[in-house]
Amino acid sequence: MLALSTQSFGFFTNVVGFEETTKDALPEARLKLYEDSGRNAKVLLRRLG
Repeated sequence: MLALSTQSFGFFTNVVGFEETTKDALPEARLKLYEDSGRNAKVLLRRLG
């Protein structure tokens, strides 16, 4: 499961169990939107199962 966060990084990592990863983890179509947005959000990953 992937999440993008600009302000709630601590919640996602400390409470929900996500870990920071690189933007390379995003699917190609989503990566393009990420880069075009200019928001510079942190990319977070949580493995299911």
